[in-house]
Amino acid sequence: MADKNVSWFQGFRRDEGGRVYTGICGMSDSECLEKWEGTDVDSFIEFRKKHPNAHALLIAPFDKGYPEVTNPAPTPIPVPQGGEKFLKVCRTGSSENGLEKLLLTIEGTEKHWYVNSGARGVQTFLKGGTGELPGTLYPAPQGEYSVSDIEWAGGKDNWDASHGAGLGPVFVPFEPKFATKRGAFGFHWDSNRDSSPGSAGCMVFATLAEVRSFVEAMRQYDPKKFVVDWGIGAPKAEPTTDPAWEKISGHPWKNGGDNSRAATVEVNRAQKMARIVSDADTDADGSPRIGSIDPDSGQSTTSLARTQGKWNGWKGKDGLQFVNSETIPYWVIPLNWKEVIGLEVKGGDLCKINYKGKSVYAICADEGPRNLIGEISIKACEALGGNPWNAARTKIVSGLGAGVEYVIKMGSVNFDACVDFESIQTYGAQLFGASPAPVPFEILKVGMSGDKVEALQVQLNRVFSNVVLVEDGKFGPKTQEAVALFQKLSGMLELGYCDQGTWDKLLATKAESLAKPGEVVKPGAKALVCPFATQVEQFKTSWNYDLGYPKGLVVHFTATGPSAAQEDGVEEYMRPRWSVWMMKRSGELMQTFPLNRGGYHCGTWHHDVCLGIEIVAAGRCNPVQLDGVTKYAPWYAYNDADKLVHPEYCFDKSEMRYSGPNKIQNIYAGWYQKYTPAQEEQLIKLCLWLKEQAPSIFSFDLVVGHDEACDVVGRPGAKNDPGATLSMDMPAFREKLKALWGQKNP
Repeated sequence: MADKNVSWFQGFRRDEGGRVYTGICGMSDSECLEKWEGTDVDSFIEFRKKHPNAHALLIAPFDKGYPEVTNPAPTPIPVPQGGEKFLKVCRTGSSENGLEKLLLTIEGTEKHWYVNSGARGVQTFLKGGTGELPGTLYPAPQGEYSVSDIEWAGGKDNWDASHGAGLGPVFVPFEPKFATKRGAFGFHWDSNRDSSPGSAGCMVFATLAEVRSFVEAMRQYDPKKFVVDWGIGAPKAEPTTDPAWEKISGHPWKNGGDNSRAATVEVNRAQKMARIVSDADTDADGSPRIGSIDPDSGQSTTSLARTQGKWNGWKGKDGLQFVNSETIPYWVIPLNWKEVIGLEVKGGDLCKINYKGKSVYAICADEGPRNLIGEISIKACEALGGNPWNAARTKIVSGLGAGVEYVIKMGSVNFDACVDFESIQTYGAQLFGASPAPVPFEILKVGMSGDKVEALQVQLNRVFSNVVLVEDGKFGPKTQEAVALFQKLSGMLELGYCDQGTWDKLLATKAESLAKPGEVVKPGAKALVCPFATQVEQFKTSWNYDLGYPKGLVVHFTATGPSAAQEDGVEEYMRPRWSVWMMKRSGELMQTFPLNRGGYHCGTWHHDVCLGIEIVAAGRCNPVQLDGVTKYAPWYAYNDADKLVHPEYCFDKSEMRYSGPNKIQNIYAGWYQKYTPAQEEQLIKLCLWLKEQAPSIFSFDLVVGHDEACDVVGRPGAKNDPGATLSMDMPAFREKLKALWGQKNP
C-alpha cells in the first residue's frame, strides 16, 4: 500500500496495554500496514513518520482484537498545505496522572511534546461546532485554530512572573475558526499539576522546561495555525452571525481572593453578553442574619430591592425588602461595570455561573468594589458545591477558588419570573437554552478500574470518618464494602455497586458525616480536627484540597511587631490576610480551619497543596549598638525613614541565632530570633500527626520553608522564613522527621 493513500490510523488496545495500529486506505478499504505493540509512546513517533498523511488516531476499547473495518473512514481534518509549518495535536491512547497523553507536533519538523487538555474524569473528546458548552472542562474541541502571539505575565522572557494559579509565566492563545461557545484557549504550563492536573481545555505542559522549549520553537517557526485532531472527522461548519467575542485587556478587575491576578473578561456586544473567569468570594449581604454571619464587612441591604434600592422592582416570594443571600442565588458587579464593558447591567439580569462541572443561574443583585470581580451569594456558592461556612455554620469564611465562569445576559431581567431559587433556575434554563443531554452514568462495580473508580474512592473517604480506602482506582472488595455501607447508612438498597443515584447522594453528603458502626476515627482516617490544637474562630479559606487533605506544610514566621505579635493580637492580625494556622511562643497551636480546606499563604503553588503555619517570631534582625551593648533590632523598631525609634523592641543576643556569611541550604545569612524549644517540639509533633492521618497523601518532602517555596519558583530571596529561626536547615528538618517516623513505623 502506498503511504500517501493512508488517511488515518485505528488502534486496538489489548489487556496488557499493547497497541495494534491499522492504516485505513481511502474511504472504505482496510489493510494492516504493520503492527506496533508496547507502552512506549515515544516509539509511536517513529511509526507515525512512516505514514505522514495519517492525520487521525482512533483507539478502540480494551478486549478488542483486530477486526475487519466495514464502516467508511472519517473524513480527515483539512490541514494547511505546502511547506507551511503548523501545530497539530492528536491522541496517543496512553495515560499518565489520570489524563491521556497527547502528542503535540510542529508538522514538517522534528519538534514534538506531550501535553494534556481537559480535566481528570471529564476528558471527553468532541469535535467543534457540535453545541459544546463552556464550563465542561473537556479538552479543546476538534477543529482548526489560529495561533496568537506569546503573552508574558511579567514582560518578555520574564520566567519568574505568573499569569496566575495553574498558568505560569507564558500564555499562547489559540482561537477557534469554527462556531463554538467555548473560548479562552491557550498553551501554558500546568503549574499546579501536583494538586490539580489538566486544564479547562487549554493545552498544558507538565514542566517549565517544556514550555521554554515550546517558546523557542514558536520563535523559530512562527506557526499561525493549530489543528486539533481527535480522529472523529472534520466538524461541519455551523454558520453564525455572531461577531467574535472581544477580549478586554488592561481592565482593573482582579480576583477577589487573589487580587494579584487579573480576571478574564470578554464581551459580545451584538448579543449583549459578557463572559468573566475569576474566583468567587461569598457575599452575605441581604441576609437577615448579617450581623452575626458577617459582622466585619456585611450589609443588611442589597442594591436590588423592592422599593428602596438603586435597582427597584424585586418581587421575592419571601416578602423581604432586599435580596436574601442565604436563599437567593445572586452575583455582584463592580461599580465601574459600564466603564469597562461598555454595556449596562441592570438589577435582576441573569448570569449562568459554572464551576467544576456544576452550574447555577443567578440574578444581579448587588454592587462591589471597582477593582474586584467575583462575588456570589451564599446560596449560589452552595449550589456550586462550595461550603462558605465555618464548622459551626455561624459565620461566612470562604468562597470558591479560581476557574469560576460567569456568562451574563444583559437586559434579561424578569422580576415576575424570578421570585425564588426554583423559579430563577427555570427562567435561566429557558433563557440560556437547554443543556445537552447528559452522558449516561457508567455503573461502577467490582473488577473495574480507572479515574472514575478513583473519584468514587475519594468521595467515600471524604464522607466517612473511619473508613480508609487506598485511592488507587481499583474497585475491589474493600471499595464494594464501603459502597454498600454508604448505601445502607443513606437509606438506600445495599447494592455494592455505584449507580447514578448513589453517586448523586454521595456528592450531596457532608464530609466526615458518616461512620462505620463500632469503630472510632483511627490513624489514616484523615481527621480534620487536630486533637492537640486550640480551636479558634475560623480564618477565611478559598478551596478544598484536591485529595481532601494537605500534601505538605509550609513553615513561616510571623515577623510581627508589638501591634500584632503580642500573644493575644497576632491571630487577629493574620486573620484577614492569609489562610494559615498559628503557633504562639509558648508552643500553643491554634487551628483556624479544618484540614480539608486551604487558601493563600505563600504566594507560590505550594499553598494549593500545603497547609501554612505562622509561628510567632520576629524574623531576621539587624545588630545595633545601644549604650555599648549589641542588641538586635527587628524591622518594626524602625520608622519609615529607617531610623531606630523603638530601642525597647530590640532583643538580647541570647534570643538570636546567626547563620552566614553565605547562604546555607535554605537559610539566607543574618541574625534571626529563635523559635522557642516548645515551638519546635510542637512543629515536629504536628508534622508526624499529619503523616499518621494520611500517610499516602502527606509527604515530609513537601514540608518546606517559605524561603524554599520562593526559591523553587524562581524568586530567590523573596522570603527568608524560617531561615535560622529554626535550629536546623529545612533539608535537615525533613530528614529528622523521616527518622522519627521510621522509629515509630519500623
